[in-house]
Order: sequence, then C-alpha cells, then structure tokens
Amino acid sequence: MDRVFKTIQLDGVDCQTVIKMECFENGAEVVSKCMDRPKGSRFSQNHFSPSYSYDKNFQGVRNIGEAKKMLNEGWSEKVDIVKGMAREVQKQVMAMKPAGLKSDVVGFVPIVPNAIMGLPNSMLNTNVQPKKNKVLNVIYGLSYSASVDKDDIIEYGMKVMERVVKLEAQGYRVRLTCLQDYADSKKEFHILTVKCKSEDQPLDPQRVMFPMFHPAMFRAIGFGWYETLPESTYMDGYGRPLYYFMTEEQVDDLMTQLFGRTAIFIDGTFIQKKGEEYIDRKFGGLIQ
Repeated sequence: MDRVFKTIQLDGVDCQTVIKMECFENGAEVVSKCMDRPKGSRFSQNHFSPSYSYDKNFQGVRNIGEAKKMLNEGWSEKVDIVKGMAREVQKQVMAMKPAGLKSDVVGFVPIVPNAIMGLPNSMLNTNVQPKKNKVLNVIYGLSYSASVDKDDIIEYGMKVMERVVKLEAQGYRVRLTCLQDYADSKKEFHILTVKCKSEDQPLDPQRVMFPMFHPAMFRAIGFGWYETLPESTYMDGYGRPLYYFMTEEQVDDLMTQLFGRTAIFIDGTFIQKKGEEYIDRKFGGLIQ
C-alpha cells in the first residue's frame, strides 16, 4: 500500500487542493489494513465490524463477511454475461481483420504474372501491420449518490466492462483501477484507489467485477475505509464526490496530474447523467 499526498493547482479552481490518497493492490488489502486501524470517533457506524448489518437493497450484501467472501472468491453473478460478451467481441474483431497478404513493391515471394507485365507491385508481402502493444490506464470512479439504485451501479459497470473487453480484444493492455473520492470543499480531497487488474494480467471477470462495480465496494468497504482514515475531515456523513465541486474538465485535469497523461478516467455518475456517449468520448475513438 502507498499513501500519496499532493498539493495541486487545478485550472479554474480558486484555491490549491490538497490530495490525500491511499492506493491498494486489491480489495482484500483494503479490508485487512483498515480493520487494524481505529475507527474515527465521529462515526457511529463501523462497516468492518462482523456484527454490523448492511442494507442489502442499498449495498447488495448483508455484512462484511459476504463482501470479503466475494473479494476472495470473486463475484459470479454476471460472469456468464461478460464471457459471452467477450466471445462476441472476439468474433467482431476477427471479422474486421484484413486479409493477411497483399501485392507490393517489396516482399518475400515474386508474383510472376505481375512481373511479366512489368507492374510495380510484383512481390507478395504481408498485410499485417506491426502494432505497438499500448498500455491504457483506465480509472473507474465509483462515487455514486446514495439515490442511485444498486442495480443501476451494476449496469453502468457492465458498460465500462464491455469497453475494456473490446480494448483488450484489439490488442491493448489495460490497467484497471477503481476509485472512490470524498470531499467537503475544493480545499481537500480524500481518494481511495484499488487495483482491479494490471496491464500484464489477463482479464478475469469473476475477480475483477466485484471491486470494479459491485455496490458493496463503495457503500460498504469504501465507507469502512473512510471511517478509519486518520485524515478524514468531513463532518456530515461521508462527504461529496469530486464532481460536486468541479467540472468534468477539472476532474480530468486532476486525474491526469495524479495518474499521468495516459489516464482515462470514467466517472460512474457521468455515465448516469450523459449515457454511453460519455464513455465512448472518453476513449477518444480507440474502440473500433
């Protein structure tokens, strides 16, 4: 685990913003590390307590035990849908590939009829262009309003997953991170990040899908993290997400400063407000 402290000047924001961010390798690490930290005295709830009961309609699980089991074993409810999606995407990508050979001025085998006629394209060459295996750093924001239904959170996550499947089928290597953010003003943001998949790992839907978009990741584990964060300062609930204080462009500017110029930040609330066009716009035409 790494903790990142930064003071950042955002374009169009009238003050400097202090970022306090904790980065975890996986969701299980969040639980194990934070359960060893004392709960903040201002919080009445303790989402990491085995005896604390969740609202299944809100969080999708009944207690931290169920959430930990899904983190360790994976969440299987939507796996078949994602696997079917992957098979369909692979078919589409294969159908879009051009023929493997072409006539050219250079190549490895002469095309005798063309050579006899004096045509310049008298050699057989490969039509497959070398493609750099580019790494895409996709960060998915899970800081939904309490009014958003848990089934909608899952639906929006599936839309992001569909694009990730397509990107990997096209040869991109995707680094996938889920993010939760809490703020009480423009002055200080608290951010939790959990790595879902590195660029060197194959996509494993059963293990990726719970930390990426199950509502318990944000509404149970994320709340528990904030309850134990020593620097948490918000005095009414768990704070507001970044977009409450900043425009979409300012949030993107912040994510670029935190994660580098290759970062592609997809905010779940913007999916809710702007639809799938927002997701496709953020990928900037990378998906064929």
